Amino acid sequence: MAGADTDPLRVVWAYRFVIPFLLAAPLVAMLTFGSPWLVPSEGVDPALASVRNLIVLVVCGSYVRTTSITASRAAIQRTVPGRPGQFLGLGIELVARFLPVLRRDLLAIRDAEAARIGTDRPLRDRISTLATSGLNRAFRRADRLSLAMQARCLSWNPTLPPLRFGWVDVPVVGLSVLLLTGAVARVVGLPPLF
Repeated sequence: MAGADTDPLRVVWAYRFVIPFLLAAPLVAMLTFGSPWLVPSEGVDPALASVRNLIVLVVCGSYVRTTSITASRAAIQRTVPGRPGQFLGLGIELVARFLPVLRRDLLAIRDAEAARIGTDRPLRDRISTLATSGLNRAFRRADRLSLAMQARCLSWNPTLPPLRFGWVDVPVVGLSVLLLTGAVARVVGLPPLF
């Protein structure tokens, strides 16, 4: 995160809805029906899985902060050859650009409902209104996006930015190779390397 110049508190705040599940997983796994009610050894594997998931979330938060959408599309299209890679790259780019717009729409709908004293209505009605209005806006935006893509003659093979292997990438690739080697050694049954 330091290399990506990412504030850890912003990452924690961005994933604040996931973290309680990561914390609860080991606790739930330790509970049993009947005596002894709590088996601490059963929580080890879920705790390790939670830590792994937390690491993935931190890496994702750093990646999103440092990598442009176009560079992500370029990396996917160079990794997966041919039409499938172009399709995946375009899909990733569209999702990355479309989701924040949909999120802003949902927040605007929620704020508009709160301004009309919709917060006094039952939760079920509020969720129904938010879902219906959100889906309507999403479909309208998707139609406009489709029309805009047709008007701009969407290219399956646009000119993408060049990807360069820099000096910052050397330690990351080295660490990745080291971790992969350790994992393969463990699966094969060799003694641990580190």
